Amino acid sequence: MSKFDSTHMAGGYVRFDIPYLKQIPIKNISTDEQQPFIEIVDQILEAKRENPTADTTALEAQIDQMV
Repeated sequence: MSKFDSTHMAGGYVRFDIPYLKQIPIKNISTDEQQPFIEIVDQILEAKRENPTADTTALEAQIDQMV
């Protein structure tokens, strides 16, 4: 986080403006590579649609592992 030391604000907050966000490496992936994520998110959304209190932690953990 030393790269963003100058962005610290009062109360422990950190300010991230566009120039700082542009420095964060985000991998571009193809639509085919996105598909497994989309399928799991669709499952989470469907489960929450049917039952807003549904436990989706297992599906969320799958996404965490994929990332």
